[in-house]
Amino acid sequence: MRPGSACVPARKPTIVGTGFPVGDKGVVAANRHVAEALKDLPPHPATGQNGYAAVMFEMGKEDTGDHYMRWTVSEIASVGMRTTLHLTLIGTAKPFRTLRSFN
Repeated sequence: MRPGSACVPARKPTIVGTGFPVGDKGVVAANRHVAEALKDLPPHPATGQNGYAAVMFEMGKEDTGDHYMRWTVSEIASVGMRTTLHLTLIGTAKPFRTLRSFN
């Protein structure tokens, strides 16, 4: 912190939400409580811009067989809420395969 600068405590949301990509235009679907929490955050005090971002994870396997998890932080351009959602199902639903049991 610079000498003489005002210290403004960071305001953090009380929730962490998840979402999933919808299509290839950068739209992510999340639960309403996630969007509402983001809309309740105040803008950055110096710039007036949104004070939130998205952290995206990618998990996979290297050619060597080693597993990896990479992450990147992306700007959220806008937050909106839909009242309807139209889904098109393709194929037959299959149960998820259990990767690890925590018994």
